[in-house]
Amino acid sequence: MDQVRNTMSRGAVRPFTARHPRLALFALTAAGVGLGIRYRATTLERNEMAQRSSGSPNYYVSVDRSGGGI
Repeated sequence: MDQVRNTMSRGAVRPFTARHPRLALFALTAAGVGLGIRYRATTLERNEMAQRSSGSPNYYVSVDRSGGGI
């Protein structure tokens, strides 16, 4: 019976991140930015809901988040 030989040396098989470090860094950075934006949006949403549902004299005014205000 013929034996199958592995023609690739151990050093030739490297993880994807080792072969493409810039792409891996970009992916991690993009994921971090995305998670940061989502965290900020969730925080604003929770804060607004808490202000709406607080006690009666809370003087809640919804403000456009694009820079507008009172």
